[in-house]
Amino acid sequence: MSHDGTRADSPLPQGAGRLWRWLAAMVISLAARTRLKIVFIGPRRFRLSPGTLVVMNHKKDWDGPAMAPYLFFSGGPGSPNRSLSFLVRGDLNRPGFLATFFFRRQPALGFFLRKLSLTPITRALGIRVVPGLGDPEAGGRRDRVAEIRAHLTDAATQLDKGGCVLLAPEGQLTPDGSLCRLSGALVRLAAHAQVLQPITLTYDLTARRTRLFIRVGEPVVSPQAMPSKDIEKLTAHRLRGGTVFALGQVVALLAQAGLPTHLLHRREKTLSVAQAAREMARALAEAGGQADQWLIHSTPKEIEGRLRWWLKNRAFLPEGSPGSLAYCSHEAEDGLMALPAEKRREVEDVAQAMAAAVTAPAGTVPAAGPATPPATRRGVPQPVLELVLGLATVAAVVLGLRAVSFQDIVQAMEQMDASWVFWAVVFQLAGYASRVPVWQALLHDSTTQLSPREAFDLYVAGSFINLLVPFRGGDAARVVYLTREANLGWLRAGALVASEHAFDLVIITGYGLAGLLLTRTAPAWARRTVLIFTAGTLAAVTVLLLLRPLARLMKHKGQTVLAALAVPGDALRNPPTRAELLAGITLTNLAGPASTIALFRAAGLAVPAGPFLIATALVTIGVGMPLTIGNLGTYELIFSAVYGLFMGYSARSLVPVAVVLHASGLALLAVLGPAALMHLGREIMQNPGPAARHGTAH
Repeated sequence: MSHDGTRADSPLPQGAGRLWRWLAAMVISLAARTRLKIVFIGPRRFRLSPGTLVVMNHKKDWDGPAMAPYLFFSGGPGSPNRSLSFLVRGDLNRPGFLATFFFRRQPALGFFLRKLSLTPITRALGIRVVPGLGDPEAGGRRDRVAEIRAHLTDAATQLDKGGCVLLAPEGQLTPDGSLCRLSGALVRLAAHAQVLQPITLTYDLTARRTRLFIRVGEPVVSPQAMPSKDIEKLTAHRLRGGTVFALGQVVALLAQAGLPTHLLHRREKTLSVAQAAREMARALAEAGGQADQWLIHSTPKEIEGRLRWWLKNRAFLPEGSPGSLAYCSHEAEDGLMALPAEKRREVEDVAQAMAAAVTAPAGTVPAAGPATPPATRRGVPQPVLELVLGLATVAAVVLGLRAVSFQDIVQAMEQMDASWVFWAVVFQLAGYASRVPVWQALLHDSTTQLSPREAFDLYVAGSFINLLVPFRGGDAARVVYLTREANLGWLRAGALVASEHAFDLVIITGYGLAGLLLTRTAPAWARRTVLIFTAGTLAAVTVLLLLRPLARLMKHKGQTVLAALAVPGDALRNPPTRAELLAGITLTNLAGPASTIALFRAAGLAVPAGPFLIATALVTIGVGMPLTIGNLGTYELIFSAVYGLFMGYSARSLVPVAVVLHASGLALLAVLGPAALMHLGREIMQNPGPAARHGTAH
């Protein structure tokens, strides 16, 4: 392999390997995420040490496509692990493999992929294709064994040189859900490894969209010094111990404890089974096992919806089918084997008690009562609100554009430099994209991570809703989506959105302070406004950073509230997420002033630094709470008044700049917003949230 990551047998030119490997891993990652909802348990980002042998269990054909990009980007998108390689089945390079396995249910897309071969991608990613694994056209057994031995020798050499290798030591897909006997390849490669890193994969097939739990176990240092039997025993124990108990596994434990299978078909018992499953999940978590957090924090009615869908579609498939009750039973047995004997007996006792309670006559297990209808709220009727909002919008437009006629605006726009207008739009789009690392950093310790596409769509959709609904209606929509799709509580989701705005205020007040230092002639009221916002922002952020230690000391109900409000403090204490968060917030808040400067230059107006920074801070604060539809008129009025006051330009010069800047932002959101809403809506339909899951699962 060359110094830039290109394999010696790769058809790629020298220097193209790094970019090609990054693009190839990204393509495979996106393909995997179209079919899977990946949930990371443990560190999502970690650096693989030189000479690391990564071992994983083998449940489905999706294991490789899901794990390879995750390990490749384990240190972050900016620092991929280029020394990783692994063995795969022989038919991966056959034309049509991508269409058959990834897009089987999308015939239109599969038509274009039937003749595509993945050979360039596998070579660039360091994938060793073994013809004897899964290839019906492979040669005899002797040739296949010789080929496998040659690849194992190559992998051992790479470990000796400090590379990283991914291995599924079972050597085959598990036929029934339990961990198979580990092959001799594990011991052979472990003798050349400096670190052995176990990673356990668990699939949750009880939901409409399959969820994959990736749990990173505790690494084993210096495995080459251990006896062969100890390596096999310790690896099997770590892989079994990483099993995640989802709904299927928990119901299987209840069935093993004596819950008759025929009761699962009875509609009046499913709510009792759902409540018993939640109690079992909590007992497993207390015993040291890893239970699905959605199962722990959901209500019995929410669990019942998913339970009925699973019982109807997958629970009673033939034995050996992934997601079936028998398959989940073997997975649960593996997870229990890794628990200490005392904890395992405690879990079994709880399972027997809950199974007996479900089997008992109705009333033994308290069922959730019918929801109390909410009290009728008295307020202003919706038509009246819409009328008031429309009148306010018309009035704001008249006031904002009263100093300039429509012909003057059109003439001023025609005289603008088109190249600067283009860069203004690019800066605005870059500001939207910079929100992705911010959301992912704030969600770093959540059980469910948002993909870059979901984070981008969530921010754009919220901004689009903010244009249509006053009083930050888009923020409320973001909170609702996070509670449904990211397994967050209301308090934590609201704190996440609020903390994002808190960091924005820090940058905005920084603009105001910098402007005051550069401008000595600022009005007294502007100085007071900037200083008040600065003091308030710094005080709020300081309190948020101190809430987490305070929450640990408090042992009452307020601890939950304080812990939820300490979201930004958690992100800032972790060095990788701190860098990601601060970089995203800074880039986002630089994009807005950069687009404004570009349009000032397009109109031929000078931009003095001090007055511009003060005006930018005040305008951002002024339009933060939209009071008209799309801020129409309000933005132009505040923009021309504040920039005219501090920079000395007339409304005739500033209104066209405000109109172009506002119109470009509205046009971007008008294009991206509906597309983002459609994508997020599709995600909700494929993986219904807690509020609607029981209603859509029948």
